[in-house]
Amino acid sequence: MSIKIKYNSPLILTYSLLSAVILLVSIYVVNLIPYLGLSGRFNWSSPQHYFNLVSYAMVHDNSSFRHFVSNFTIILLIGPALEEKYGAGRLLTMMLVTAVVTGLLNILIFRGGIIGASGIALMMIILSSFTNYSKGDLPLTFVI
Repeated sequence: MSIKIKYNSPLILTYSLLSAVILLVSIYVVNLIPYLGLSGRFNWSSPQHYFNLVSYAMVHDNSSFRHFVSNFTIILLIGPALEEKYGAGRLLTMMLVTAVVTGLLNILIFRGGIIGASGIALMMIILSSFTNYSKGDLPLTFVI
């Protein structure tokens, strides 16, 4: 009997692996945060800054390694079930919307830079609370 390793959740695994590669490159080769992170000063006429509204969710730095591990522990535990339930396309759309909305709120309210996947991890936690939602019921896990 042989066991095959299956790439069972392409979106979540690709996102996690890409984020890990970006972290390793940022630590050992060249700091990618200035290129992929979302700075506090948003230039509304720069296409690069619009790209950064999404790319910041894949960037972590050496000082936030625990942050990276925390985010992707949640994403790798919850994400595959959500990808199976909603499909990669719908989940990708939810991840992109979450990143853009979180980035815009950060720009408009806090005026500070932002990196990391905490918003996406939180979106997945909330979404998983509603995975087995019945009409008229409020999941206690969501309230907690």
